[in-house]
Amino acid sequence: MSKQKIMVAGGVGESKPFIAPEGTFPENPILDCHVGGRLVRDLDLDMQAKILYQQTDEGIAERDEGRAPAGSAARVTAGPLEKAIQERRDDLAAGMEPWEARDPLKEVADAHTQPGQRPKFLSPGVISQRGTRGFEVVKSGGEPVRVGNMVLGVMPEAKAEQRNRFFQEKSKSAVGEVEQKFRETQERQIREAGL
Repeated sequence: MSKQKIMVAGGVGESKPFIAPEGTFPENPILDCHVGGRLVRDLDLDMQAKILYQQTDEGIAERDEGRAPAGSAARVTAGPLEKAIQERRDDLAAGMEPWEARDPLKEVADAHTQPGQRPKFLSPGVISQRGTRGFEVVKSGGEPVRVGNMVLGVMPEAKAEQRNRFFQEKSKSAVGEVEQKFRETQERQIREAGL
């Protein structure tokens, strides 16, 4: 028995396709919108069926209503430190000597350093690896004084000079050793060359 006869025997009539009469449903409003300035109605039929209202020029304009125009994105304004750094860059670019240009680090150091102290900005990475190396971290309101991520440290001037002399002597000694090895190598090469 065929499927059709079984359906009719069960009380189900023959299926007829439903075709609504012209004008039963409203026309798709997207057809009157634009994509890239082109009317959707003028596009291929398969393309018309795939376009959503949000993708049309009108949908994009509605979404962007009240927003700043493209290309004028919100900008974060610079803080006082960034402005001071930019001012220094501008001064140096204009031909000013480094010691004449504004120095935001020196300004902060001068504001938080007592006479007889030598300031130095310390890197948090170096502090975590090697400590403060004799510098005392300056605090204001219980918090370390910072410029960016750098921490301000101070050392008494006499101790700073002593520290500098120590490292200068250490450096001179290292240079002396290198020079001595160079002379010895040079003398050996001259002897071996028979000169």
